[in-house]
Amino acid sequence: MNRFMQALGLSGNSGRGKAELGRMAGASLQETAALYPFALLAAVYVLGTSPLGLLLLAGGFHYAGTLAGDRQSRAGGSRLLLPALTAAAMAAGILAFGLRPAGAAGAAALLAAAVRGLITGRKRLWTGVQIPLPLWGIALSVILYVYIAGSNPPALTPHRTELYVLCMTNLFVLLLRWNTDQVRSASPSYEVDGQTASRIAAVNRRLTWLTLIPIVLIGAWQGFGPLLLRLARWLISLLQSSSIPAEPPKQEESLAAAELRHMAKEEIGGTPLWLTILGYTLLALLSAVIAAGVAVLLYKLLSKWLPERLRLWVRGLLQRFRRLRAIRRAPGEQAEYLDEVERIEGVPPKRWRRRRPDGKRQYAGDDPRQAYRQLIARAMKRGFVFRTSRTPSENGTELETGGRYTDYSPEEVRQLIARYNEDRYGRR
Repeated sequence: MNRFMQALGLSGNSGRGKAELGRMAGASLQETAALYPFALLAAVYVLGTSPLGLLLLAGGFHYAGTLAGDRQSRAGGSRLLLPALTAAAMAAGILAFGLRPAGAAGAAALLAAAVRGLITGRKRLWTGVQIPLPLWGIALSVILYVYIAGSNPPALTPHRTELYVLCMTNLFVLLLRWNTDQVRSASPSYEVDGQTASRIAAVNRRLTWLTLIPIVLIGAWQGFGPLLLRLARWLISLLQSSSIPAEPPKQEESLAAAELRHMAKEEIGGTPLWLTILGYTLLALLSAVIAAGVAVLLYKLLSKWLPERLRLWVRGLLQRFRRLRAIRRAPGEQAEYLDEVERIEGVPPKRWRRRRPDGKRQYAGDDPRQAYRQLIARAMKRGFVFRTSRTPSENGTELETGGRYTDYSPEEVRQLIARYNEDRYGRR
């Protein structure tokens, strides 16, 4: 094993070489699993072979191409790598699919996987997680799975379980590799202090697995759709059984009469309308919670690629919800401190004409609150970061130390803050 890693240019004495091989394998597994919808369609309708066999061959060529590309980027390998991979892909395609047009298509697919692996190794794309391709693979897998579940095509229905398993594998590998990538980017000393950073990454992986295991268990039990329908029916039956008391059997009634009465109840009666509405309401709430969780997860994954305006809007909306929750939880005077700059109301044009031409030290008359608002607003225009968790005195202290935020002297800032505290809180 050490000779193999040394031949690839990796360190065989430490665990770093094995870790790099594992990360290359993870990258190949992720990109190969993302292409399973295409492999399924090609294997069923073009090649007439097993989709898993085609996927395993493509994954092997992708991993071999990644190793060869990484070796070439480290030591400047020869130019014969691409011809060698081409010859190997053609030979594997002919042996696996035969001398026919379908065999040429299979060889082209294997060659494409090898070339993609070669690019991944040369550019060292395996060192970080690549988001777009796995997400496209997950989206196509979901669309194809819904089509198979709804239409039941005879050629694709036997492979529905494989499609679901590969889609979940793609999702889980994406989350695990993205988690490790986030730890690596957040820790500047990841490569220097590898032991501590590896412990942090291991803890994060365990927490991620604790989140993924319930998804696996729930999805393995007939999927999410039948589970939600079973839950709704169980709630309806539970409410129906609790609302309709059991009638004691009558001794004088014959067995035939009881059977006729039961059949008449089944024909005439049924689930009450209010129970049906309540059950579907609970189902809708549960679906909304699941959809919100999926939306939050997708936002966490795609926040870097979203437009800046949309990210700022979502961030502001979340901050408003946090403030509303903090205000509702606050028990009156004993609430946790929350300070906000009061809204600056529109000032008539005449008042603006009275300001000094130099634009410095403009007090708002005898109104301490207006003066404090103007002080904070001008400081924010100069780059001051206003936080609602700070008191006015703490804001004043920071404005005193950072003279670039205001034109007032420290003594004037202290006097202004003291006037504001006395006017608003009755203390200095």
